[in-house]
Amino acid sequence: MKKRICDRCGKNSLLLKEKGSASLCPTCIVEIIPEIRRAKKTRPVDVLVIARQHFKETHSGGNYFLRNIPADLLAKIKKKMHDDKSYQRDVILDALEAYLK
Repeated sequence: MKKRICDRCGKNSLLLKEKGSASLCPTCIVEIIPEIRRAKKTRPVDVLVIARQHFKETHSGGNYFLRNIPADLLAKIKKKMHDDKSYQRDVILDALEAYLK
C-alpha cells in the first residue's frame, strides 16, 4: 500500500480516509469534524477547502514551480510515478525526504 499525504496536516500516512473530497489522517479527521459542523450551520461545506485552509495557515512553505527539469530526470520521475501508481508531487516529496535524512 502506498503512503499518501493528508490534505490537512501534510503528513504521509497509510491510514488516510476519504472525507468528502479530502484525504485525511485519523488525527485530522477527529480535529476537522467540529469545524465541519460549525461551517454547515452557515453554508454548504467543502471538506477539502477547510483542510487546505488549515494546511496553508499552518505551513507557509508555499508553492514551488520546477522549470527546466532535465529530460533524463523527468523520464525517471515519470517511470517512478508509473511504477508506484503515484503522483509527481509524491515522487518529488519522497526524493526530498530521502535526501534530507
